Amino acid sequence: ILEWCAWLVNRPALEHSTPNALLLHAAAAARGPLAVVLVGPSGAGKSTLAAALTLSGFDYMGDDGLSFDGALHSNPKPIAVDDKSRHALARLQPENRELVDAHGLVAPQAIGTAVRVDHARNVALVIRPTFRPGAGAELTPLSPADAVELLADESFNFATHAPGALAALASCARQAPAFALE
Repeated sequence: ILEWCAWLVNRPALEHSTPNALLLHAAAAARGPLAVVLVGPSGAGKSTLAAALTLSGFDYMGDDGLSFDGALHSNPKPIAVDDKSRHALARLQPENRELVDAHGLVAPQAIGTAVRVDHARNVALVIRPTFRPGAGAELTPLSPADAVELLADESFNFATHAPGALAALASCARQAPAFALE
């Protein structure tokens, strides 16, 4: 059932994408035509960082499933954050009742603006967050090769699009700096 639910939530990203698009396990926020893409495994902090960027004035693009075909396409579904993340986000906007009182999913409109479904932005920055309770934050550059490997590993359909997908990811990695946030 869980796999079906994930498919149902991420289906808009695939329905509106080009046939050779990758579906990335990522979250993103944009400022104008440029996007920050947050890529990593479940629990890494992608959703929390995307919500924090949105609270800070970025436009929310999506969480969990984003289509990439050389540009990143939005899928602005509700944001899944746990209670600890919600508490941390509430410090950015203490008057926001959605963050203070609710549990579970956060409506994107409750914390800022969202990019409309399937609107594309160019990737300007790739971040691989790693959440460790109580740890400080350190930003470490990733090589373009490491960025390509990260994006490929966090793609739901890389194997079915491998040759073209590899070229698109390599182009992205040459243009957008990538960092590990630990």
